[in-house]
Amino acid sequence: MSNLINNGQIHLFGTIVPDEWIWPEDTGYFSSVMMVTALAQFPGEVTLVVNSDGGAPTEGEAMRAAIEAHPGKVTVLVTGAAHSAASLMVMGADRIEMSAGSLMLVHDPGRGAWGNPQDLRSVADELDVMATAYAGVYAARAGITAEKAREIMRAETMFTAPEAVEAGFADAVTAQSVGVSEDPVMQYNIARAAMGAASARANAAQMKFEATAVGLETGKSQTTGQEPNATIGVETMSKPKPLAPAAPVAAPIVEPVMQEPVPAVPDAATMSATLTAERTRIKGIREAAAPFMAHVGQAEVDRMIDDGTSLADANKAIMKAAAANQPKTSRIEILRDERDTQRAGMSEAMVAQMLDRDPTDDRANDYMDMSIVEMAADLTGQRRPRSTGAKANVLMAAAHGTSDFSNILGAAFNTVAPSE
Repeated sequence: MSNLINNGQIHLFGTIVPDEWIWPEDTGYFSSVMMVTALAQFPGEVTLVVNSDGGAPTEGEAMRAAIEAHPGKVTVLVTGAAHSAASLMVMGADRIEMSAGSLMLVHDPGRGAWGNPQDLRSVADELDVMATAYAGVYAARAGITAEKAREIMRAETMFTAPEAVEAGFADAVTAQSVGVSEDPVMQYNIARAAMGAASARANAAQMKFEATAVGLETGKSQTTGQEPNATIGVETMSKPKPLAPAAPVAAPIVEPVMQEPVPAVPDAATMSATLTAERTRIKGIREAAAPFMAHVGQAEVDRMIDDGTSLADANKAIMKAAAANQPKTSRIEILRDERDTQRAGMSEAMVAQMLDRDPTDDRANDYMDMSIVEMAADLTGQRRPRSTGAKANVLMAAAHGTSDFSNILGAAFNTVAPSE
């Protein structure tokens, strides 16, 4: 586990993520487990030096609660940024001091979501509950009402150090740091450009963890040494922008003077939509490839992700690769009853999807909008899954059970790559 203790202080630099997402070779991440372990080395007073653009809000709350429960006085020194989940984290300190050029961002939690209308409403409801809970934390610190705190969060409010003190979110501004720009516009643009890096890095850690859950990658937790065994969707309080943040260093960070104007940053809604679409594409490709990795290969999956291949094109490539490597079997005679109509329709729908063409059999029309996983779920009488692990379980049950799935899939493969 990375040692957070330096010169008698705990340094919290980087992106906040769950501990199980952190591999031994990773840098620039820290978790509540790491912080609690470091905090335990100080039975009395302790100083936390913070420079973080945020990450997973539930981890931020876990750290806030640990800081609040510490028996000795806890002082937080914000030396660069306390954005998003990091701003929530520091609210548990007895005293919060900010360097003259540091910034604090307070806003609602967010989460990329996909699914049907009910799925999306459920995610929105969950985020509302989280936002209400966090508003209570901010309100208690600043001595304001929860309603006022929610207004600040909805407005996605960026505070300079003096503004944070005036608003009640910090207690003091430390002495002016040499070389720190006093231009508030420049500082704001720097912060807006930097705060998206935490989201990009947290997403990368999450996807690596999720890929391990379905066998796409290998890795162990930095602190526990255990193989990850579940797929987790975690909310973020970081703003999206595909930049890599600096690795953690052993001393407080002072932002250098900027010699050139910072380019304009896309608005938060545009960045959020772009990140959500990219996460959906990458996750969809990995989920589609997971059952067929023996035929597709990790290198091809990585290529499609890196090249920006669309999810639809990736699905076609995956199915063609699987079909090309499928053992050739004899055709199955199909009787013309209701069950056989379903078999024929699903098989032709799979073929049409693999070859990117319209179906030649009208019986396929009812299944053209269904994925292979959804067909497997319908054939085995299971609920249509949404998570990666659940999808893998459905495919495994369908392939080894008594349903028609294996025959339908085999017939489709033989049509795409017929016996010679």
